[in-house]
Amino acid sequence: MAIQEFNIQSPPNTLFQGVTTNWQNNLTYQEFLLGVLKKLNEVIERVNADAEFITEFNEKYTELLAEFEEVKNKVDTIDEEVNAEVDAKLTAFQSAIKVQIDTATEYLKSYSDLGDQRLEQEIQNIQLGQIQVIDPTTGMTSPLQTVINNLAGASQNALTASEYDALNLTASAYDAQEISAFNYDFNGKAILMA
Repeated sequence: MAIQEFNIQSPPNTLFQGVTTNWQNNLTYQEFLLGVLKKLNEVIERVNADAEFITEFNEKYTELLAEFEEVKNKVDTIDEEVNAEVDAKLTAFQSAIKVQIDTATEYLKSYSDLGDQRLEQEIQNIQLGQIQVIDPTTGMTSPLQTVINNLAGASQNALTASEYDALNLTASAYDAQEISAFNYDFNGKAILMA
């Protein structure tokens, strides 16, 4: 609401009598009051301009607050959507990792159990004397005890150097025997000393 200005037409013939003044004298009361009224009108004009600015400012401020609220709501909505999406992807990732870890754990457990069973079977075989190895005396796979017995017994029929010297065989007599290297190593005593 604007304030109405005062009408200050000079001189105010309806209120005051015209007064002549000497320029050397001070202002008369009428002139002084006219100056006050003039200044008051300037203040009124400034107050009206400020009041209009404040009214416009309040309207613009209200509009800006409404726009800010709208933007804030949109940002909050986007934030909630992003958080929900991130949470969903994180949950899916955790589930996938858990499945892979569980699968790997089961595989490793079954692999370990299988290795444990094999080791247990081998231990049982050792305890039962069922270890199979290649027998160098026969070239065949045989039980370990048999191979040990064959190796221990193999040297019983082998010739010692003194026994070979005692035979007094010539090279041609030795060749005439036609003994294989294997038979010479393992059965030489039985063949040559018979």
